[in-house]
Amino acid sequence: MIFDGRWKFMCGQTATAPSLDALYDLKDDPQEMNNLIGRNPGREKHRADAERMKSLLIEWLARVKSPHLDSVKARPLFSELNTKAPPPVTLPNLKPI
Repeated sequence: MIFDGRWKFMCGQTATAPSLDALYDLKDDPQEMNNLIGRNPGREKHRADAERMKSLLIEWLARVKSPHLDSVKARPLFSELNTKAPPPVTLPNLKPI
């Protein structure tokens, strides 16, 4: 995760981590309710901001000699996880007490 004072970017630690990457504009969305690069149909218009934030994260990971540097570099910006809807959740039949 990296924050530049306005934008907050988060991504998985590996290229194939089953996590949803996220970009939030904390100026317009301080409660982080709208993931701009998640399953957002308008995510392409935020690609440049996401790429810039990922670059900052990679620079920091290199500076601190993180073991996750290469895998974060290899992670696609818009992974399959960010474009597919999650599977539906099936709840067991619950009975009132």
